[in-house]
Amino acid sequence: MEQQNTTPEPRPLPAFARNIRNPFILAALRGDNHFLVFKYIGGALIILGAFLMGQIPASLAIMAGAMMKGEKVTDLPDSALQSAYGLDKNLFLFLAILSFVIGILGIWVVVKFLHRRTFLSLVTPSAKLNWKKIGVAFAIYFVLSGAVEYIAYLQDPGNYALQFNVPRFVVLFLVTVLFMPFQTSFEELFFRGYLMQGFGLLFRSGIPAMVLTSVLFALMHGGNPEVGKFGFWTMFPFYCGFGLMLGFITLMDKSLEIPLAVHAANNMFGSLFITFEGSALQTDAVFMQKQMNPSEMMPFYFGSMFLFLLVCSFVFGWWKKKPEAPAEAARDFDNG
Repeated sequence: MEQQNTTPEPRPLPAFARNIRNPFILAALRGDNHFLVFKYIGGALIILGAFLMGQIPASLAIMAGAMMKGEKVTDLPDSALQSAYGLDKNLFLFLAILSFVIGILGIWVVVKFLHRRTFLSLVTPSAKLNWKKIGVAFAIYFVLSGAVEYIAYLQDPGNYALQFNVPRFVVLFLVTVLFMPFQTSFEELFFRGYLMQGFGLLFRSGIPAMVLTSVLFALMHGGNPEVGKFGFWTMFPFYCGFGLMLGFITLMDKSLEIPLAVHAANNMFGSLFITFEGSALQTDAVFMQKQMNPSEMMPFYFGSMFLFLLVCSFVFGWWKKKPEAPAEAARDFDNG
């Protein structure tokens, strides 16, 4: 008796998604896709609401510090508020990161109950995470960040002041390693995951989604202390450029694994080893940079980005990969 083939046929893609080739964008089609645009608008508002709720503990700590000094909370940036009211740097870093933890919970709730798809689909269309890729990408970018900073140090050693304090650094190391990935992961999951997939479906292409999320990513950082110190248009290329690089990697690698690693490596390096007056990361880092000139930094910044992309193209074999056909990438998706 001839055995029948019981393998299910791939479900047809909805009409608006039939020209989308990238499996990462198509992963957004898993789950319930009715009223897709309204769900993304509502989902984004819920996520931002959760993130803002997570900022309450840090705000209360600032208010408590001000009350103990008998002063009113001013409109100073967070880094200035922290020092003005005597808050411990490590405690403030923990409280600041807490908002991102609540934000991630908000993303999980939205994806799980509003879109009815797996949280993993925000990161990869595959069945599981590639932890080896994440570890390799983290190591490459962390070492590259150290090399670029060392070159800057050789050019002007007097601009760096050693402030290494063993007890405080140990606490900083624990807080950074244990909690900093929540901060970077929230931003990646929200911008390069949730919004980029949503915009990718809306525009039927990953390129406009990459550009738009990078601009939004830069705008979200418009309240950072660096912007107040150096000006919005001076810092905009840094934030937007970083977002474009991570968005490009997401589309090339067809997953969010490398951007998650890169963003964590970038912020953890800054938290642990280098800080400067006006930095969003006011920590007990090993070195304090006395003067930071964004214009002089820009060639190193974008040069290191290009070098990293070049290394990734060979390490992860992007140049060998061919785009999947939509029907194959969408296999087993529930298109509502």
